[in-house]
Amino acid sequence: MSKTNPASSPRPRKAYGGSRRDVLLAVLGADKRCLSAGEIYYEASHFGTRGIGYATVYRILGQLISEGRVVTLRGQAGARLFRIASDPDDRHSLWCTECGRAQPISAVGIVAEMERFAQERGFTDLVHHISVQGRCRDCAP
Repeated sequence: MSKTNPASSPRPRKAYGGSRRDVLLAVLGADKRCLSAGEIYYEASHFGTRGIGYATVYRILGQLISEGRVVTLRGQAGARLFRIASDPDDRHSLWCTECGRAQPISAVGIVAEMERFAQERGFTDLVHHISVQGRCRDCAP
């Protein structure tokens, strides 16, 4: 994602209310972008909850991931990015590496083929997350 410095991408100031957990969910739900923990921290601490720290952001994100409310993916440079899950089975994403816009995708056929392939080779307890990366039509040249 090209916008690595949250301060360099001007976003309208928002006032988030509620618990720290509610603030993080509001930050993630504010638009359809994948956000880094740093971007989430910046939004939450500068426009929402005073006194929220990185450790709190990571702890709450971990809880939300465990509950299936937030999903993660790896950015081009390996950074972990976060977005709101659209439903409990949402683990797969199509996302723009330029602006960070994300969209959940259905990968039923791909997942079935991967599971068959793994089982033929003796693998069990499979975990899979599919991320398709590219540039959206707004960012493409």
